[in-house]
Amino acid sequence: MILDIVVVLAGDHNIGVLLGYGNGSFAKSIIIPTEHYPFSVAVADFNNDWKLDIVSVGISAPTIIIILGNGDGSCADQVMISTQHQLYSVAVGDVNNDNRVDIVFCDSSSDIVCVLFGYGNGYFANEMSFRTKSQPYLVAVGDVNNDNQLDIV
Repeated sequence: MILDIVVVLAGDHNIGVLLGYGNGSFAKSIIIPTEHYPFSVAVADFNNDWKLDIVSVGISAPTIIIILGNGDGSCADQVMISTQHQLYSVAVGDVNNDNRVDIVFCDSSSDIVCVLFGYGNGYFANEMSFRTKSQPYLVAVGDVNNDNQLDIV
């Protein structure tokens, strides 16, 4: 397996993709422009085409951007999802156990963690929000209680 790197380019409207050579080195960064200042990114196959896609959230606009990948570091379309939240962090995983990738994000200004349940075609259901008792700045998913289902942390 050859690993690649996806990074937020701070202070810019761009995301960088560095394709791995398989020997620990990487090609020059491919720049993907976005409509907002990206703050957090995650990678998954949102449309079941066996090619990895990127999700990005940014604190400058209440939008989530899905960047559908072509499998070679370039991208096809960008899908923008509007929210009512100030977005800080994003994570991905199948949190409702339906074999489709979901998006989890947080809004520390409203003490909320939200989930967008994936349809498996690059589109998502309306968000479901969960109140927290503190200001969440980072979100992650993983099976923390060993029940074979992803938990939101």
